[in-house]
Amino acid sequence: MEKTRIVFVTVLALLLVVLVKSSVSASGDKNTLKGLKGVNVLIEDMTNDAIKAGLTVKQIQTDVEVKLRIAGIRVLTKEESIKTLGRPYLYVNLNIRKTSNTSLYHANLEIQLIQNVLLERDQSMSCSAATWSISGVASGGKDKIQTVRDFIKDNMDEFINDYLAVNPKK
Repeated sequence: MEKTRIVFVTVLALLLVVLVKSSVSASGDKNTLKGLKGVNVLIEDMTNDAIKAGLTVKQIQTDVEVKLRIAGIRVLTKEESIKTLGRPYLYVNLNIRKTSNTSLYHANLEIQLIQNVLLERDQSMSCSAATWSISGVASGGKDKIQTVRDFIKDNMDEFINDYLAVNPKK
């Protein structure tokens, strides 16, 4: 019994140290990204648990915008996005929660390309909709919470790959 308990505690301790990542593949049609001249980036406010773990909206905003710029994708200001056909923006929602009575954190990430679309049944009506998205989950101890930034960057690569597939550099 004591040996089983030691093994259990050891495994639990390893889980608290290691960041476990799992991404769900992108959904939506990458062809909906064709012709986009750039995107605005909107980062959802961080949860209190994320802030306590050391993450900020500014960090995530910078990480996402740098990835886009390096890939040659124009980052639009909010004003530019509003004036751009389709009003495109990349919405990033990172929801981090700490498990009660442990030091384990759980992160849920969703990245969506939102743009104006026409309703098929009545093309005089338009609305904003997610035409491309990716989501994933990660878990780990506070000492590994900064690797969540790498998790976001990895998922941004999926967006960038799909964007560049339909908007090749000239």
